[in-house]
Amino acid sequence: ASGPLVGEAPQAQHVIAARPLESWLHRSIGMDWGYAHEGAAYWGCEAGDGRFHVYREMVEKNLGAEKWGAEVAIRSMDDLRGVEGGTMNLWLSPDAWDKRSEQRTIADQIADGVRFVLGPDSVLLMGASEDDAEFFRRLEEQKRFGIAIRKAPNQRIAGAAYLRSLLRWWPLSTVEVQVFDQDMWMRLMQADPRRAEEYRR
Repeated sequence: ASGPLVGEAPQAQHVIAARPLESWLHRSIGMDWGYAHEGAAYWGCEAGDGRFHVYREMVEKNLGAEKWGAEVAIRSMDDLRGVEGGTMNLWLSPDAWDKRSEQRTIADQIADGVRFVLGPDSVLLMGASEDDAEFFRRLEEQKRFGIAIRKAPNQRIAGAAYLRSLLRWWPLSTVEVQVFDQDMWMRLMQADPRRAEEYRR
């Protein structure tokens, strides 16, 4: 077997009970657009507890790119009201900027859907060949926007490693009952003796 989560502890649990997240926490949306195949969007924020919380999911099939943009905007309205500056990043795969058979890219169409719901100045769309420095310069110049549509990094191995770090499997707080796993303790001793001692307690 292979994949980014191979070797993960069998007791891993990545779902925790829902809890209120402070409205001011910075939020982002990750989206993989698809029409014939399901597309998906996930809303998340990094909270003060060191976890990245995914708090909303949208999975749809046979939904055009403009409609996706409109739906993402509708579902983000409460978030935009609460977050500092009223802005969020929407991360799309770089291929959303590819010219296909149409004049407008998928990213252009998604941006149009967001504009339809949130208004004409509600989107800042990263240019097809624009780097982060140019994008941030434009970001400072634009007075108001709701959703900044950006190209997601395309480094899959580094991205998988980062996600793995976010999907930690050890508890961050004391649990009432925990079965002591000697093998786990030994591996922790090799990797991080301080953490192993916490686990032993």
